[in-house]
Amino acid sequence: MKQLIYIKWIMALCFLYGNNMVAQNLEYEEQTKKDDICTYGNVHACITIIADKSLNLGFNSNLETPEQILSTMDKVVVGDLIHYTLHFKTGKEGIRDYRNRTLEISSSLYPKKLLKIFLDNLQPKESQTYLVTLTKCYDPLFSEGNTLFFAGKYQEAREKYVKAKDCLDKKNTSLKEGDVEEKIILIDSIMTWIEKADESMLLLDYNTAITYYGKVTSINPLDQQNTIKKDNAVHKQGKYCYKCLTTANRYYERHEYDKALELYKRLIDENCDNKEINEIAIEDIRKKIEEQKYRYSVFIYEFGLGISKKSKIMLPVSFSTGKYLDNKVGGYFSFATNPAFFNMLRSNYSKASQADIGISFGINFRTVKPRVTKYFPVWLHFGIGYTLMGAYHYKDSSGKEEFRYEGGKLPDTELNLVAYHAVAFETGLLLKLKWVALRYTFQYRFATKLETQEYMNQFMQTFGIGLCF
Repeated sequence: MKQLIYIKWIMALCFLYGNNMVAQNLEYEEQTKKDDICTYGNVHACITIIADKSLNLGFNSNLETPEQILSTMDKVVVGDLIHYTLHFKTGKEGIRDYRNRTLEISSSLYPKKLLKIFLDNLQPKESQTYLVTLTKCYDPLFSEGNTLFFAGKYQEAREKYVKAKDCLDKKNTSLKEGDVEEKIILIDSIMTWIEKADESMLLLDYNTAITYYGKVTSINPLDQQNTIKKDNAVHKQGKYCYKCLTTANRYYERHEYDKALELYKRLIDENCDNKEINEIAIEDIRKKIEEQKYRYSVFIYEFGLGISKKSKIMLPVSFSTGKYLDNKVGGYFSFATNPAFFNMLRSNYSKASQADIGISFGINFRTVKPRVTKYFPVWLHFGIGYTLMGAYHYKDSSGKEEFRYEGGKLPDTELNLVAYHAVAFETGLLLKLKWVALRYTFQYRFATKLETQEYMNQFMQTFGIGLCF
C-alpha cells in the first residue's frame, strides 16, 4: 500500500514539474476609458477584468476575502471572453482604510505566481478596465526552436517545440496549425538519419552515410556539423573507391576472378564513379568464373594424317583452341603446319617437300544438352579455313618441260618456289572427360587449281588431345 502511495506522489510531482516547464504567467493591460462611470452605489469603485474564459480566473485582495469579492461580482460572457466586474469600497470606513488595495488574480491553468494589480486611492464612482492575458509563450519558443534547429542543435530544438506545443496562446499566433507537430516529427527523422549515418561511417559504409547526411543537409543547409561529416564521407568514399578499383584490377590481371568480383560489387554498392563500366566488368568476370567452373575453354594439340595413296603424317605441329559451351554456340580456331614449312623458310630443299600451313575457324555446339543428360559431353563442330602448300619446280636440261621436286637427289638446276592454295571445309567431334578433351576433325581441301588437288591431299583427318580449363 505504501509503495502505491509513493508511486502516486512521484507521478504527481512529475506532472507538476512537466506543467511548470511550460507554465505561462498572467499579465495585464489597462484599457480604461475616460467616460467610464461606476453605477454600483455611491461609495464603490468598479474594476472590470476582461479575460479568456478558459483562464477561469480567481480573485483575492489584501482588504477582502475571495468570498466577499465574489458576492458583489458580476460576470458577462462576450464570445470567448468573460467580463468580471468587481465592486470595491473606497475611502475610509471607521478603522478600515480602503485606499491602498492590492488585487490578486489567479488562474487554474499553469500560473507560476499571482498577478497583482495595485489599486491606490480608488475614488467613488471610478471605473477601471484591465485586459488579463497569459504571457506570450508559443511564438518565442517556436522562434527559439527554429534558431536551434538551423544551428543543428536538434535535441534542444525539439525540447523547445515540445514546450511550445503545450502553450495556451498558440491559437492566437499567425503560424499554421500543426507547424510545431510537423517540426517535432521532422526532428525525430533527422536524428534517426544522423544516427544511421554515424553508424554507417563506423562500418565503412560511406555510400549509406552520404545518403543520410545528404537528407539532413538538404532539409537544413545551414547545418555545418553534418555538412562537414558529409564532405568527410565523400572524401573517404573516393579514397575507398580508388583502392577497391586498383585492387580489383590487380586480382583480375592475376585471374583471381572471385576476389575481383567481390571488389567490383563493392564499387557498385558504394556508388563509385563509372558505374556502367563496373557493371560491364562484373558481367565479364561472371562469365569467366562460369567458364572456369564448367571448363568451357579447351586447348588441343593435334596431328594430321593425309588420306591418299601414300598416307603419312602431314601436320605434326598443330593446335586448336576454343570455347565449348553447354547451352550456347561456341567458337574455335585451329592452326596447323609441318617441319617442311620451316625447312622451306630455311631453303633446305631436300627436306622442304610438301610444306604445309593452314588455319581454320568455326562454330561448335553440344549435341545433347546437359538438361537432358550430363553423361554425354560431346560437341559437334563445323568450320572453314585456308591451306597453303609450297613446292619447288625445276626445268629439264632442254628448258621446255617443268617438273615438281618431291625430295631425293637435287637436280642440277635452279629451283623455283610455287604456292598452292586450297579452301578447307571441316567437321568433327570433341569429347570432354573432366580435365581432358579428345578431338577428331575431318577436313576436305578444295584446291583452287585442279592439277594441284592430288598434291594437296584432298582429304585430311586430325586427332588431338588437350586440356579443359
